[in-house]
Amino acid sequence: MSEYNLFVTYTGSKSPFLNEIYSCFANNCKKYVEPYVGGGGVYFGMSNSRYEEEWLNEWYKPLYTLYQSLIDENTRAMTMEAILNIDKNDDDKIGSKRFEEAKKRMEKGICLEQASIEERVNYAADVYRAYSQSRDCSVNRGYKKSAYKNEELYKKEVRRNVRNAVERLETQPKITNMDGLEVIRECASDENVQLMLDPPYIGMYRISSSLYLKEMPGLAEHIKIVEALKNAKAAVVLCGYRSQIDGVPTIYDTLGDDWKCFKLTDDNCQIAKNGRAKYQDKEFIWVRRVSEYAKYRLSMTDYKENITMEEYWEKIRVAINSNIMPEKHVDEYMKTYMQIYNRRLL
Repeated sequence: MSEYNLFVTYTGSKSPFLNEIYSCFANNCKKYVEPYVGGGGVYFGMSNSRYEEEWLNEWYKPLYTLYQSLIDENTRAMTMEAILNIDKNDDDKIGSKRFEEAKKRMEKGICLEQASIEERVNYAADVYRAYSQSRDCSVNRGYKKSAYKNEELYKKEVRRNVRNAVERLETQPKITNMDGLEVIRECASDENVQLMLDPPYIGMYRISSSLYLKEMPGLAEHIKIVEALKNAKAAVVLCGYRSQIDGVPTIYDTLGDDWKCFKLTDDNCQIAKNGRAKYQDKEFIWVRRVSEYAKYRLSMTDYKENITMEEYWEKIRVAINSNIMPEKHVDEYMKTYMQIYNRRLL
């Protein structure tokens, strides 16, 4: 794991697979763009960035505010100090209470345009407490008890992570709070851009679609990403799950013939099979403009089906009529088709 991570064990973090992901990055791009930065594992892992420009977009405003406070020279030092002073009481009742109080203040939000520097700094510290003291840095999963990490170990980890993260941020990346889809649309046509896309995965492929405080579980949202990338000139790495049902394609397979799909890992997350039993799933990356170095880190087996959007929906119809899908999948496909085409799928 990179020493530059701001958060450890951030839900869905790609930190354990950085070498595999970096091997797929194009060699000649001058700009790095990450529309769904989240915990920033991929960005912070690039200790020696080769890019002339970097753009990080975080669409959840509290997390964006934390990044902004660590980049802004007017708040950087004060934010670091405030974070380094965060406690994690070894008494779970006290620690949990302070976590919940910080979480409530974070969810209440602040108006950045009207807030004083002190208010911005205190708010950033609340955000950091809420994320760093929750289970797997997923605030929805609640407080992480001190039995797993006492205050001494917590403070040691925070000192290392925050100082290293601020060092990484010295490249002064552009940081925005936008819909990630708008960032993709703005950058996809630029051949000098390396796009790193790690949005929350499609909800029906996951055991839970409420891991993050800002989600995008609907299939329709991911179809919009596909449409934004259809004629892309940028180099792209897109992370996601394939459908876990044999014979059922994944929406990213409708990307053009110049895309490839590689297996990233065999056992990263547990998901629900047929809505019931859990099993270890595989993660994949869809890549446009594959680097020559990818073969040294990944099996070059291409899992992508080269199908059109029309062929995709026809395969979904066949799968539904064959009764091989759980009901929640059928409902999602039917709802999405009606939403996009304003007619019934079957």
